[in-house]
Amino acid sequence: MRGLVGEASWLTAGRLVAALFQAATFATLARNVSPTEFGYVAAVMSTLMVLGSLFDFGMGSLLLRERSAGAGLDFVCAVLRINGRTNAALAVVAVSGLSILALVGRSGVAWAAIPLCLWAVSEKNGQVWLLYAVAEGRTRLQFQTLMIRRAGGLGVFLCLLQVVEAPWAFSLGLVVASVAGNAYVRRRIGTPRAESLPPFREVLRSGWGYYVNSVATQARNLDVLVVHLVSGATVAGIYAVPARLTSPLRMLPTAVAPVVMRHTARDAAGASKAVAKLSLVVMGFMTAVMLTLAALAELAVDVALGPAYGDAVVPLRVLCGGLIFAFATSLLVAQLQGMGHSARVAKMSAAMAPLSLGLIAGGTYLGSATGACVGLAAGFALHAFAAGISLQSVRRPIAIESKVT
Repeated sequence: MRGLVGEASWLTAGRLVAALFQAATFATLARNVSPTEFGYVAAVMSTLMVLGSLFDFGMGSLLLRERSAGAGLDFVCAVLRINGRTNAALAVVAVSGLSILALVGRSGVAWAAIPLCLWAVSEKNGQVWLLYAVAEGRTRLQFQTLMIRRAGGLGVFLCLLQVVEAPWAFSLGLVVASVAGNAYVRRRIGTPRAESLPPFREVLRSGWGYYVNSVATQARNLDVLVVHLVSGATVAGIYAVPARLTSPLRMLPTAVAPVVMRHTARDAAGASKAVAKLSLVVMGFMTAVMLTLAALAELAVDVALGPAYGDAVVPLRVLCGGLIFAFATSLLVAQLQGMGHSARVAKMSAAMAPLSLGLIAGGTYLGSATGACVGLAAGFALHAFAAGISLQSVRRPIAIESKVT
């Protein structure tokens, strides 16, 4: 229990501080651009995150789970090489797509968003290496790398803001900090060496369950785009305030999830009580944080963003309640994956993602930005209940899912 709490504490502390820096970064951008421009940048980032998951193939989660369960360095090297190749493909597709949009739209903010393609590639690559570090028990590296990424991103953004327009300063700041963070973690953990690489096709096949779950989870980041299509850029900009300013807070339980998966994979039976206690502590803490944020929503929006975003107060309060269910889902899914039931998780996530986006679209049509947040919160709640029921029905862990370890 002590080791589990220690690792979770490092990851949670890192995510918490990083969340504050990231929220400050988004708030600074929102104060220096119009709601329409902010909504466009948020939609681009959401789309890039979904695109990144399409090129991920579940390699990060597969590496964490299988290495924790005893997979060798040959398997690790195969995953890292696949990750490198998919990163190159993602860069080509993303830059090409956004360049075409910029040429067609002839918008300054559209050109400024192109560097975010490199940010998305760097984040995707870095996440896989960080999960490898967690699998090796080096959770402090994730804390340190997060500080470089988020604090550095805000610092570079503020410096560039003095010489270039806000969208350019924002994009370039994120890219510089993310690349620096990745260089740091790769240097500290080192590159593993393999004697004989397993067939890449078999490795990719082993990760399909994690891949489906990753794509389905990231598909929810299309929420801003859905709101934009239903009600226009202004409503999307208002909705993007609670959706994106709270996104760093969503990362806190996600930070604990790798530790939960790692300990469950190593000792599914023995770790259950410790994991349950840790989950209760995390849920209690995050519930208190969300209730506090909901109570201070009006003050937070007024101070951080200004009167132009006054309509975002009620949506923010609604989403704070819904995020409590999102936190529970992260922890429940991590336990299921740690026990080797990635296929079960994949099927559940594949069903919940389109349902959630449908609820957001319906809520937007009926109630503008507030309705969209109600739809998002309802999707989180349904997913949490489904994950809880699924975990209760599971009795037997699977040792190692991959056949090529």
